[in-house]
Amino acid sequence: IMEWLERRHGSLWTASYNLELDAWTNPVRLYGGVFNWSKGAVDRIMRWPNGDLGIVAPANAIDQSSVLYVSRRQGIWKAQRVSTATESVAYTSTTLIGDTVVVAFVAGRSEHGMKDVNSVFLTYSENRGKTWSEPHRIIRGADEPTLGLRIRHGSRHGGLHIVWVQILRDGR
Repeated sequence: IMEWLERRHGSLWTASYNLELDAWTNPVRLYGGVFNWSKGAVDRIMRWPNGDLGIVAPANAIDQSSVLYVSRRQGIWKAQRVSTATESVAYTSTTLIGDTVVVAFVAGRSEHGMKDVNSVFLTYSENRGKTWSEPHRIIRGADEPTLGLRIRHGSRHGGLHIVWVQILRDGR
């Protein structure tokens, strides 16, 4: 069952409320395919000062693990898969710094015979999703479960802050 949950097909839709007309727009399908919209897997909708929107979600297909990036620029929606070079993305979180989209995500990347399923990674796009950096591993998670994460841009000192929960089997 868990395999089915991680790789389920679905569609992502949008509708907006117009205050002047006191009415909702017709729903528009943004994406159809494999992605994960479970509790905690998706963080929030990003909004730029000009009204453009963006959202990220885990997108795990049988043959590829990636982050789904859906954006609206100048009224046009676009969906793309951002390669993560990892195995099974579980959670995503995002923040904006000007035109830079920063995405933190939990995934695995087994290397040199070492199993890894719960590492925290970071990738970014300096041009609102046109191109993306190679993912950078923040911490290797090994076998211990990592549950959810949040990333925020610190306004006082301009830094990034990532918070996540790491389950410890021995309680320490």
